[in-house]
Formats: sequence, C-alpha cells, structure tokens
Amino acid sequence: MAANAERTVVIAVRTEGDTLAAKSLTNVGTNVIPADPFNAGLIVKDYHDEPHPYLAQELPKLNTDSWRVLPDGRMETTYQLKPNLHWHDGAVLAADDFVFGWRVYSAPEVSYSAISAPMNQIEEVAAPDARTVLIRWKNTYAGAAELQANDLQSLPRHLLEQPFQQLGPDAFVAHPFWTTDFVGSGAYRVTEWQRGVFLLSDAFDNFVLGKPKIAHMKMVPIADPNTVLANLLAGEIHVAVSNSLPETEGFALKHEWERRGGGGVVSMVPSASAASIRRTENQFSPDKANPRFIMDVRVRRALAHTVDKQGINDALFEGTGLMMDTIVPRNLAFFDELNRQVTKYPYDPRRADQLMTEAGLTKGSDGYYLGPSGERLNWDIKVLSGSQNEAIMHIMADSWRRVGFDMTETVYPVAQINDREARASFRTMFSTDGGNIEALGTAGIPTPQNRFVGSNRGSWSNPDFDRLVTQWEGTLDRNERGQRMIEMATIYSDDLPSTPIYVHPTVTPYPINLTNVADGVRDIHLWEWVS
Repeated sequence: MAANAERTVVIAVRTEGDTLAAKSLTNVGTNVIPADPFNAGLIVKDYHDEPHPYLAQELPKLNTDSWRVLPDGRMETTYQLKPNLHWHDGAVLAADDFVFGWRVYSAPEVSYSAISAPMNQIEEVAAPDARTVLIRWKNTYAGAAELQANDLQSLPRHLLEQPFQQLGPDAFVAHPFWTTDFVGSGAYRVTEWQRGVFLLSDAFDNFVLGKPKIAHMKMVPIADPNTVLANLLAGEIHVAVSNSLPETEGFALKHEWERRGGGGVVSMVPSASAASIRRTENQFSPDKANPRFIMDVRVRRALAHTVDKQGINDALFEGTGLMMDTIVPRNLAFFDELNRQVTKYPYDPRRADQLMTEAGLTKGSDGYYLGPSGERLNWDIKVLSGSQNEAIMHIMADSWRRVGFDMTETVYPVAQINDREARASFRTMFSTDGGNIEALGTAGIPTPQNRFVGSNRGSWSNPDFDRLVTQWEGTLDRNERGQRMIEMATIYSDDLPSTPIYVHPTVTPYPINLTNVADGVRDIHLWEWVS
C-alpha cells in the first residue's frame, strides 16, 4: 500500500487558465485547470448544493451572534476558523488573509469581480482576532453564510501585500504568484509548472481535511479529446476532468474498456452545475439581431418547438442523455416543482408553423420562410469549435432546415474563447453552456463597463425578471428563495432568452484500481490507489 501511495496520479485537463486561484482576477479562460485541489474556502458545497464547513469551524446561523441582521437592513456574519491552518509554504493562515483577499478582489482596477456579488455586497471584512473573520454586508445577502473559495478567497498576505501596494494593476495581475509561484491551502501544493506542458504537485501535509492519500499529482493540458482518449487507453493518463473528455469520446472509452474486460470505469453522472446545462441563446440586441424577427417571442417559440432533442440524445448520449426544459440544475430541492411550472416546447413542427404564421412569416415556393419583402430569411447558429459542439450545431441546423429555416452554421475557434466581446456578437443564435439563471438578467448583459464578462450574451432584459432576481438575492429563507427561483424560471421559459437542451454529464474516466473518484477533484484528497 505504501508503494501505491507514492504513485503519481496523472490527470488530463482541457486547457490552462490564467491562475490556480479559485477566484480569478481577470475571469479569463473556461474549462481550465481545476482550482479545487489547490484551494480551500470557508465552506464547501456538496453535489446537492448543501454547504459544509471547510476552513471555518461551522456555518453562521441566522439570528445568532454569528449572523445578525441589523435594523437598517445591513448584516454581519462571523466565521470562526479552525485551529492550525497553514499555507503551502508553511506560514500560518489567519483571518487577516481573508481581509487581504477581500481588499484585492474588491479593487476594481485589479479585479473584474469587484462589480459583482458577493464583492459588491460586502461593506467590510475585518479580523477581530487571528481566527475570526467578520464580514459586514451593505444589505441582506442570502449567500452570506455560504462563502466558498470562489466567493471570498483568502490570499497569503505575507507574500502578496507588498506587490499589491507597489505594483501597478497590470503588473500585479501578471505576478508569477497567480501561476507558477502559486501558494494556496488546498490538498495539493505546486512543485513545478511548465506552462502548456504539465503541472506537478505534492500532497500537502497540513491540509485541513488530512493529508491526501496519493503523494503526487500531475496535470496535463490536452485540448484534443482524441488524444485524451488515446492516452487513457494506453495508460499514460489515469483520469480525465475539466471537460477534457466529452460525452462522445467517453462512450467510446467505455465500450473499449468493456471489450477489454474491465480496464476502467467511465462515470457519467448528470452534472449538478448550471454551467453544464446546454442552451441556445437568442439575440435581443436591435443592433445585432439578424433576422430581426428573432426578437419576436413567437419566432423563438417556433424555433424551440423544432429543436430535435431526441436526435441530439441519440447522437451524443446513445439515447441515455438527460434533456432539459429549464436552465436550473436538477439537484436543487425544489426542482420538481419548478419543472412542473416552466413552459415546455416539445418537438412539434405544426405548432411551429402556426407560430410563424402568427408572426407574419410565411414560406416561399422552396419551403423556406420569407421576410415581408419576399426575401428568404437566413438564420445563423454559432458555436465554439469542437467535435461535440459542431455535432450539436449540425443536428439543430438540419432540424430547422427541414421545417423551413434557411440556416448558416458558424464556428469560431477555441483560440478566441477569451474574446468575450466577440462571443456576445452573434447575430441570431449562439449554442453554449452555462450561466446561473440569476445571472441572466439585465445586469448580466456584457458591456464595456463590466469588461464583457456577463453571461447574458443575447442582451435579454425583462423588468419582472430583474425584480425577482433582486428579491431572490435579498431573501434569507431557503424555501422563499426557492419560490423566487421558480418564478424566475417561469418567466425565463415563457420569454425564451435561450432554449434549454440538455445537461452535460460529468464524464470522469478512471482505472479500476483508483477509488473514490466519483465526485471528481473536489474530493481528490480521498482518492486512493488499491491493489
């Protein structure tokens, strides 16, 4: 067993990002090296979105000294840290490190997150003593007692305070701490990072949940899923995470391992994250929308009624996929009630044709919809390059062509994934993943003011929805929050800013002699080699 413990686990990730910190300064990069193994927050949430103490001893409790709502509507939450917390370099991790982290991430000249929750909701973070983190809030904020590392990240003040004070914003963001010199408090500490090649790390002896069972971890960025598949079959890579192995390649690996007689396990658990829900956004901006009829809800509903979800399910998931009628994750306690109330759009070409007629659009002799002047309307569907994205695009475009939509298919390269302004510039539809529903209101529209980081790339705006988002953010009772979410989802499904399609399964392949991998790298300290 000791020899197994010293064995290095090799993990494939899709791409590298700009940092190993759980909370990015620039919000650049998606599907990046996962930050969980290198960071620890005050709390951590499980698969069912339930919070649990992590660096904190316990969760703040409403109407106690640990969570006080003040008469003027402001709040205070207090977290007591566990004893004997340390950074990867051996320095003591104290409450002042959370104060410093707040100072960094709330500085708008340094961090994009200064303008978004929870940073824009916090009035002050203080450290009455070394183990007490006191957070003063500008108003009621329901997430105040559930702060994960990507909400309020501690930073090693002993390493970063001087650079923060002395460097300009650009130089501070480019400081090697964020990449090759990263020092965190998670299960693994970085020992070597050759950008674009590999990242090596060792188990952290003083990890708050106990030293990990595997001594060494190596992460390898591989953008091509076929290369990931080949390396898994050859045993050069043990685990694939961070969307490095899409569903189609996951099924291929599963079938090959089954043919070989037990080479490994391919876990395909429906993701609990809103970021894993596939949706096709519609363009609402008058300056971009083309054809402009996409701004008519009847047209959007007609398009939704003619998405061939079964064809997508058969092509990508061998008929076992989980199709969605909402963009709210299925793991939430109130999901069943929500799913009963949202508007659904089953495949129905006849109903779609009725809706298009109601919108004043009829077909020409060639079977395609025409504009008011008799011109054939051309609709565009855009995706990020990749075999699975392009397969989805082809299926949807073919389905729409069959019912009268003249479609153009547009692919933009992965190299442009961080050009957020360009990603929001589609003319008709953009098929993408992710976006919490509460982030898809007016405040989530990408603009120069928010550095184009908003998730509402279609520029949808609905005052009733925005009002519910404000209520949801200020509601502390979990049951009431669930009701506000149901109302938000109902409005969203009626107005169709985007059409939900399916939820990505979390595809995690691993060899049969590696245990406790099912929940991914979040619990990497529990992974263990067995004979």
